[in-house]
Amino acid sequence: MDEEMIITDSDFRPHFIAYFDILGYKQHMEKGRSVEIANKIASSIEGVWENFDMRKYGGDVKIPEDEAKLKVFSDNFIICSERDWHAVLQNAIRVQMHLALNDVLVRGSLCYGNLFFSNEFLSGEGIVLAHEIESQTAIYPRVVVDKLFMDEAQNQIDAHVERLRKKPHNQADFVKEMLDRELEYITIDFDGCMFVDYLKYEISSYEIQRHLPNDPNRETIKEILTLHRDNIARSANSSNRKISQKYQWCRNYHK
Repeated sequence: MDEEMIITDSDFRPHFIAYFDILGYKQHMEKGRSVEIANKIASSIEGVWENFDMRKYGGDVKIPEDEAKLKVFSDNFIICSERDWHAVLQNAIRVQMHLALNDVLVRGSLCYGNLFFSNEFLSGEGIVLAHEIESQTAIYPRVVVDKLFMDEAQNQIDAHVERLRKKPHNQADFVKEMLDRELEYITIDFDGCMFVDYLKYEISSYEIQRHLPNDPNRETIKEILTLHRDNIARSANSSNRKISQKYQWCRNYHK
């Protein structure tokens, strides 16, 4: 860094945040799997990463604040965006699923809070809140969703739909239905916590595609769900009690 970085209050901006912690990271390192795990994380993120474009839903020209941003640090990584809750949610779903298929479990959170995010620096109450939810509330291999994330996402949907209604020949009702449906991938767990239901996303994709007899993705999704189930069943029998308990939650979830 050639110049001194001066950060002011205005540099901290509200973000939609997805925060992840790789479970069992220390054990992976002790087994000499650092390169393997790093590659699994990298391939899972790069293989599914998508920046959502609101123009698909009648939005205006895309601006930098819509971009989803990523930072990986050791056994944690964060996906965030100032306005694009959809990209944060969709990437959280896809990354979690891909890591699970590689037998790597994560625990995490979705929340909404202030961040300063640059190439060199990440700070703010948002990352503190995300870590607190992940470490104190998530408990199991799930990504818990804070109510404020849901509220702000719904506010954005409502504001976007209202803007559309002012345009001639608009599809506001259709757009609202499509965006509201995205939030249905957030489910209430047995303890009342909202969490990212990544299997619901995969199953809904399969239910749609199984009615398309010539769709090559149909069997792929079925194979993905089978692999996910088999990985969990094998690991749930671990002699390590803590690991076994985490996978037991996954086994119940897969049912």
